[in-house]
Amino acid sequence: MFIMDEIGFKPGDDRNLVELLLANDHSAWEFVILTVAMRLTRERKYTGMISRTSYEPYDVVNTLYQQLSKDNFARLRNFAFKGSFDGWLRTEFLRAVEIVTGITGAKDRMQKADREIPTDPTDPFSAIGKSESHAIDIEIADKKMDERENFVEFWRQDPESAYALLMKDELKLPSKVIGMFLGRPFNTVDQKVKRARDCLKKMAFR
Repeated sequence: MFIMDEIGFKPGDDRNLVELLLANDHSAWEFVILTVAMRLTRERKYTGMISRTSYEPYDVVNTLYQQLSKDNFARLRNFAFKGSFDGWLRTEFLRAVEIVTGITGAKDRMQKADREIPTDPTDPFSAIGKSESHAIDIEIADKKMDERENFVEFWRQDPESAYALLMKDELKLPSKVIGMFLGRPFNTVDQKVKRARDCLKKMAFR
């Protein structure tokens, strides 16, 4: 089981890992989201689905985090330990891929692939139909990729501030609730969020 190998847990410690995640332990979440989930994005069966869309791997990882953490970690609390956590996480990761890409099965994947064949210039889903905005699409995609890389770098420098920003901007949680997760007063959360935004702006102009 790759989770146990990476962080040194002994067999049977899935329960310990889940308890850490439910306790909002920064190290456990950083490992699951930035290490395990990011590694899954590089597996062929997932990269094939993601590469057919305008989305990037980090979009899937971010969606995975949102799905697992929303409603007070409801999906994570439903993990019944009837199988391995890594197997369950792969299922949740695939679910996140499907949410982001809109590709929900083999039939959909085939239909999506067919749409990419440039045989009809009037087809808005064809490559020819998209060609006029191709340069703009590339520029937007490059900008998004830079933003995600900067966020990952900032997370490694200051995980708590990055975590606060993620909960504020992506989950739309109020500072008081974020403060309860982090064990910080709400004004400290606001300071951390502001610092994170300022740092990311500076990184964007490097």
